[in-house]
Amino acid sequence: MGAAAVTEFGVDVSRLHWDLTSISLYGAYPEANLEYPAPRWGHPKDRRADLKQIQTGLAVSGDGGIPVFTAPTAAVPRRWPRSPGR
Repeated sequence: MGAAAVTEFGVDVSRLHWDLTSISLYGAYPEANLEYPAPRWGHPKDRRADLKQIQTGLAVSGDGGIPVFTAPTAAVPRRWPRSPGR
């Protein structure tokens, strides 16, 4: 859908701005569902080291802050995927 919107509306994706955040989770997660990131222990920004977390990233276009890509992940990847327009 993001790639179609980029093409349809001519959104400039030559420059993207990334925002990463962690989401703390309550409860037990005994089995991981392979379709979703597995909650893990980490160093969350809210300083709740007693809770598991997932992280998510959002890319917005540099020319107007239009969201073009989002990615939940169990940990910050070493390299994020390329923008959908490339």
